Amino acid sequence: MEKIFLIAFIFLTSQLLLAQTDSVSNIPQGKFALQFQVKENFSISSFQGSILSGKYFFNNGNAFRAGLTVSVNTEDKNFSQSINDSLVYQNAPNNKKYSSVFISQYLFYFHGLENIYYYAGAGPYFGYFLTKSSDAPIPIKYSTTLSGSSGSQKEIRIGLEAVFGVEWFFDKRFSLSAEYGVLGYYGKRNEEFHYIQNSLMKNENNETKKFNFSGNTKLGISIYF
Repeated sequence: MEKIFLIAFIFLTSQLLLAQTDSVSNIPQGKFALQFQVKENFSISSFQGSILSGKYFFNNGNAFRAGLTVSVNTEDKNFSQSINDSLVYQNAPNNKKYSSVFISQYLFYFHGLENIYYYAGAGPYFGYFLTKSSDAPIPIKYSTTLSGSSGSQKEIRIGLEAVFGVEWFFDKRFSLSAEYGVLGYYGKRNEEFHYIQNSLMKNENNETKKFNFSGNTKLGISIYF
């Protein structure tokens, strides 16, 4: 989907260069908007891949946008191990994932056709990601083969995101938008694990740092006040 959107956006951008850029009469100047966006990985159960933003239009037709996304995802499973038809222990693995991302961008709007506008902008990005996992054994009968693990992964990302999009003001109070974003960020991840192997406890700690670039497509709807 990203490739299709990118090709379409390149075509729209080429049309933008031929369009009038001084007309912002249809943009709700001096208005505040609430925007809801979804990415291609959007999940209704956890709201992962969704962004709720506030957007304010200045009198020059440009806008400032700040948004936040928070998601929680939990997965629980149970299984057991038997030896000689006797239940030795049960494992209760579960994974919990938490994430929060804050973005803010200054957007430049350019008039296209009638109520359709193109925009481009950039701003800082901050993300915090936490994963907790456990596969802890619950002894039912003594055994020397007990095994399990628990741990956590924490990652902080700081970067810059540039966005390019198109917005259709189909009503005085509503608009639809589609945009493509390019994110470059520096990430630092800390991992801490605890293992139970043959009833012996082992610990492991890791730290990784990385620079990364990624692209994403978002669809959104805005309500103006």
